[in-house]
Amino acid sequence: MKTKTVIFATFLLIAAGSFASCQKEQKERITPVTIGKGVLPNGGIESLAKQNITITTKAAWDNLMATMNANGNVSADFSETEIDFNTWQVIAVFDEIHANGEWTIDITEVTGYADKIVVSYTNLATGNANLVPTQPYHIVKIPASTKHITFEAEDGLYLYAEVENASKYSNIVEVKLMMCDDNGKQIELASGEWKSDGFTMALPKTVNPKYFHPLINNNWLPIITNMPPTMSISNRNVKVGDANFWGVDRDGNVVTHFFPLEVDKDGNINDAFCVYVNSDVTISGYTEREGTFTFTKHDKERFSGIDLVLPWLKITTIYSIMSKKGWNVWCLSRFYYLEQGRSTEKWTTTPAGNLKWYGGEDLRGLNIN
Repeated sequence: MKTKTVIFATFLLIAAGSFASCQKEQKERITPVTIGKGVLPNGGIESLAKQNITITTKAAWDNLMATMNANGNVSADFSETEIDFNTWQVIAVFDEIHANGEWTIDITEVTGYADKIVVSYTNLATGNANLVPTQPYHIVKIPASTKHITFEAEDGLYLYAEVENASKYSNIVEVKLMMCDDNGKQIELASGEWKSDGFTMALPKTVNPKYFHPLINNNWLPIITNMPPTMSISNRNVKVGDANFWGVDRDGNVVTHFFPLEVDKDGNINDAFCVYVNSDVTISGYTEREGTFTFTKHDKERFSGIDLVLPWLKITTIYSIMSKKGWNVWCLSRFYYLEQGRSTEKWTTTPAGNLKWYGGEDLRGLNIN
C-alpha cells in the first residue's frame, strides 16, 4: 500500500506452501484482484466460518453477498459487486471466529498448472490482546477457467518488505537474516533476494536455541529482575531471538541494515522488532523506574532544541504483549512529558501490515542506565 508521502511497508509472515512435487511442471502465476478484505461485523457469521468458496455464477455471488450482509452492509466496502462471470470467477476464503482482534486471512498466491489452479492462503496477522471476536475474510477475482481449484493453507514463513527509497540500494543483491548467538557473534540464518522495491525472504520455521536470550533479566526488554506485583508473565522462562537484516552487495560486503517501524492508528511512528519467541507468552502490567535517558537520533528529530540527556527521568513501562511461538512483531511506543520529568513506554504486539521498512542506520531503541 502506498500513500502520497511514504511507501507503506508490508511485513508479511506468510506460510510457504510446499510444491516439491510440482517443481518440474509448467506453472503460471495468476494475479488475483481483491474485491473485499476485512472482518465480518458483530464477531462473525457462524454459517460462513472456516470455509473456502469458488463462485462462477451471479446467483451464487448474490447469495454470498446476502449472507455476508446479514449483520451489516459489508458489500458496500467491496471494490465492485457486479462481476462478469464470462470473464472472471470469484474466490473467497473465510477464517474461523477468533476470540481476539487484529486477525486477517490472506490469499497470498494463485498458481495455475496444466490441470488445476492452486490458491494459497494464510493468516498474516495473528491477533492482539483485545478480546473482541473477529472473523476475517478475503475475496478476490481471477480469470474464468474450467480447471479444478484447490486451496492450500501455507505453513512456512515468508517475509515481504517494501523499503522506503529502495532505489538508493541498487547495489544490494541479497538481504541476510542475522541473529546473535550466545557468544555475541552474528550468525546468518537465512537470506533473501533483493528486488527493485525491497526484498523477500523465507524465514526459518524453527530457530536453534543458541540464538535465544532470556526475556527476564535481559537488558533488551526492560523487565525488572524482581518481578513487581504490577507485572504478569504467563511463562517466566520464555526466550526470544531478535532478528537483524543486512543488505549485502555482489562481493558480500554489508551495504546497510534494514529495520521496520510501526505506524499506529493515530499515525505515530514507533519502534518495531522482528523476534522469534520459543513459546507462547502473554505479558501484561507495568513497571516504574528512574534513570538517565538519552535520546536516539530518531528522538532528536522529534524534539529538536531539547537537551539530549535528561537526568533522573521517571519512566513507566506498560506491557500488553500476546505472542505465539514463532515469529512475532513487537512494538515500542514512547510518550514524553518533559516538563513533568517523566515518560511512558508501551510494549505491544502489532499486526504485520502496520510496518514500514527503512535502510540505513537503525534508529530504534533507548539507552537507559
